[in-house]
Amino acid sequence: AGALGQRHVPLPLPLPNSSGRRRMSTHRAISLYRSILRQHRRKLPYEMRQLGDKYVSEEFRRHREEKEGGSFLPKFFAEWEGYVSMLEQQTPQTGFGAPLDATRHGELNDEQKGMLAQLRKETAEAMNRNG
Repeated sequence: AGALGQRHVPLPLPLPNSSGRRRMSTHRAISLYRSILRQHRRKLPYEMRQLGDKYVSEEFRRHREEKEGGSFLPKFFAEWEGYVSMLEQQTPQTGFGAPLDATRHGELNDEQKGMLAQLRKETAEAMNRNG
């Protein structure tokens, strides 16, 4: 446990490649990761925060080997930056999250659709436990 009883979530840092250069734009990734966790602390109920922190950690860890210059990282960063912006604007009165439109859902591959379904299930279970 960290300060104020908060659980420490380790940063999924990219590792240097054989040439010594880091993958996944290390500074940008760390800054974004910390912004997400900060917004989770400020905005989400405890159960959702625990679930969100775990999911974010897994996603950043899963993609830490991505190399700069490809087409994936700009979209990865843009989506997570959009998530931070959305969280910044939300209040308990407005609710949490946003609907995923049909176009964006259609752009997901089968693995992403499965992950989304699992996340929805876990979120619903967490909210039911919370009342």
